Order: sequence, then structure tokens, then C-alpha cells
Amino acid sequence: MLTTIPLLNRMGGAVPVLTAKLISKLSCDDPQKPIFVWDDKLKGFAVCVTKTRKSFVFKGRIKQSGRSKQIKIAGCDVISVDEARERARVIAGEFSSLTYLDDLYKKQSIPILADAFNQYIDVYLSQRSPKHKRDTINFFKNWILPRLSMYKVSHIRSSDIFSITDEAKALGKNRTASAIWGAMSTFLKWCLDRDYIEHHPLAGRTPPKTPQPKKRLITFDEIKIIWEATERLNLIQQNLLKFIILTVQRNRETTTLEAHDINGDWWTLPAAKAKNSLDNHIYLTPFAKQFVPPPKNEGSYLFSVNGEKPIWLGDKIKKKLNIDIPPWTYHQLRHAFDTHLNEAGMPPHIVDACIGHKTFARSGVSGIYNLAEYKDQKRQVFQKWSDMVEDIVG
Repeated sequence: MLTTIPLLNRMGGAVPVLTAKLISKLSCDDPQKPIFVWDDKLKGFAVCVTKTRKSFVFKGRIKQSGRSKQIKIAGCDVISVDEARERARVIAGEFSSLTYLDDLYKKQSIPILADAFNQYIDVYLSQRSPKHKRDTINFFKNWILPRLSMYKVSHIRSSDIFSITDEAKALGKNRTASAIWGAMSTFLKWCLDRDYIEHHPLAGRTPPKTPQPKKRLITFDEIKIIWEATERLNLIQQNLLKFIILTVQRNRETTTLEAHDINGDWWTLPAAKAKNSLDNHIYLTPFAKQFVPPPKNEGSYLFSVNGEKPIWLGDKIKKKLNIDIPPWTYHQLRHAFDTHLNEAGMPPHIVDACIGHKTFARSGVSGIYNLAEYKDQKRQVFQKWSDMVEDIVG
């Protein structure tokens, strides 16, 4: 009888080589006492047969402690005999290590991704700009955590991340795919520094390509069309879009403008809100100040219905404009500002400073020594732009 094979093993009789055919014929009628059929090829490798299931196991002596230990490898219906034997061979090698128990404790202390990410927020993201923190949390919340939250970080493979970025690309979200890759890569580097992982799974891998935006210069004629079309918007949206045209700061930086950010003729964009994490000072011309709404309460958002939540200029607002010009973005208003003012002879580094860009004058070693705010020069540039816009819109 095949169920007597374990007895033959213990009595020194014939020991079988485990095969799929042999395993399929094994059975156990005693619900309280499983049987083990040991493999002839690899010492310690066996099939454990109970009344309801069959599993591959490995039993051996741990060299570091001298104690024996049995580990379940997998169900016989999950992996093949050869795969199980190879896993058992790996376990045998681990048992022979004098640091096995130390390594095991280290593995058990490795957090799952959800817990590691909470640490990452407290330790790393809290030191980054609010925008970087907010964007990273959103990418993890919407894309990564729903799929990998319960994975130990040491078990995450590049294929797991590829599957997420491929899903984003299939939905036409190429920029999102690239951003997910970047967010995950930085997080895994943080995990590597803390010995949560031994190797960075994305090292040497090619990130998703981000399509480069087509070059598009918004002309003054088009600015006039956009300006006149704001009459189709409500008053808050009108003021916001006209204010963005005149000050050309980024959408989120402008929509979160608060009353205390303005002092006289100057709007100070704090580093906490700025994309480059640097303070920027924007001159508000008399024309631009016409479109600054009065504060609804102290410290409130100015471009807001109730002062508590800022409005947002998105594609829905552009559709309301209903204008017949080639596709454009709010960000391209910054390109128009930069290009038209450079063509008008304004100093390039001052133009760049107006839109919050680091230039050769403020980067590298120069940035350490050069602390100039260029307020007088910025005033001239913003006034020049304001006059140019006012001339075309009447």
C-alpha cells in the first residue's frame, strides 16, 4: 500500500523519488494523523498528506540553534514537484547559515507597503514641499496602495510596478504613469536606505516615457479672444482667469492666493506653495489689482465662493469659453509671457525670475551667493506685460 511508504522510510526500506504521478496516488484516511513521504533526491523534502489536502514541506536542522524546524512550501496543486524541490533546496541552504535566525527576524520586521508609506509620510514627505507631498500621497492613494498595500516592501518586484504604469498608459494617462514610476522609485530608494529591501527593483529599468508637449505660442490676438470670452464665466472665474493672464503664475499657486499674501503692490508667493519651494514676489500692476476680489474673512482664499475652498481652473472652464482657437493650456500663458517679453527686449533672467524659474544667475554656486530679489526690475517687466495686455484688450 502506498500509505505504508513513510514506514518504509523510517525502517530503512525503499525511499521514493517524488513525482506528480506518485503524489496523485497518495491518500490518508486518518484525519488526526498525516503521513509524510520523503524524497530520495533531497534530504528533508517531503509531501505531507492529510485527509483533505497535500502539501510540500521541508524539515531540517537549523545550524545556528541546533533545533529542527519544518516549513510548509506550498500546496501540491499550486506548484510542481520540481519547483517545490528547488524551493526546498533554497531553504536547506538558509538553514545551514549561521545567521539564519537573525536574517529571519529581520525579514519578519520588514513592514508591508501601507505601513512603510505611513512612515515615509512622517519622515520624508513632511520635509518636502506641500505640493510634492500632496501629489505623492495622491499617486499612492489612487494607484499604488489599492494594489500593493499588503505586500511586504521586500516582496515588491519591478513587474508589480510595471503592471500599474501599464494600466495608467492604457487609459491614456502617460504623464500619470511616469509620475507613478517616479514616486515609487523615490519611495523604494528610501526603503533601501533603511534596509527594508536589499535591492532597488527599479534599478536599471527604463521608466515610462513622458510625451513632450507640443510647442505652442499663444499670440496676442488669441489672448484677446480668451479675455473677451471670460464674459461667459461667473464673476469669480472671470477675475481668476484675467488675473492669471496678467500675473502668469501657475494655476494652483494662483487659486490658493490668500488675503495675507498681498502687501500693497506686491504678492508674495510663499515657498510652501511654490513649485520650486522658493519665495517669489509678483508685482501687481494697477490693472491686475482690479481683478483681486475682496477678502471674505481674515486669512481666506480670495478666489473662492466661501473663502474656505479655492476654485480651480480646469478643462470645464475652458469649454465654457467656447472659443475657436487651436488647443491651448493655462500653462502656455507662461510661455507667451516669457517669449513675448524676451522679444520686447526685457532681460531674460528677470523675465524668468518673474515666473519663478531658476536661471543661470540663481543656480549652482551663483544661487548660494546671489540673493537678489530684483524687485525694481520685476516691477518694470510686469508693468510692460500689463501694458501690452491692456493695449490689446482695450
